[in-house]
Amino acid sequence: MNEMNGMGRGPMVDPTKYPRITCDKCGHHVFRQASIIYNIPGIVAGSGTNDMPFPCPVYVCDKCGEIIKYVRDELDKIEAEKEKNKEAIKGSSLIL
Repeated sequence: MNEMNGMGRGPMVDPTKYPRITCDKCGHHVFRQASIIYNIPGIVAGSGTNDMPFPCPVYVCDKCGEIIKYVRDELDKIEAEKEKNKEAIKGSSLIL
């Protein structure tokens, strides 16, 4: 049976037993939280016509400002999917 932490939220984990994440660009190991803000169209956000800013937290290297590689890779996937969708829309013929 796993030991539970004081809050009863799951097993206790000792983070020092795992490798640290380091910046791929400069090798630094201290990061700070930042946000990438997306502009969500009002129709999607449910607010009608007003667009809504939507912050997504990311971690950036405190020394050089590089976004952690894992997050960068995920952002690249999202951007590639958006471009693919734009091309699909351009290629379709919609008649109203």
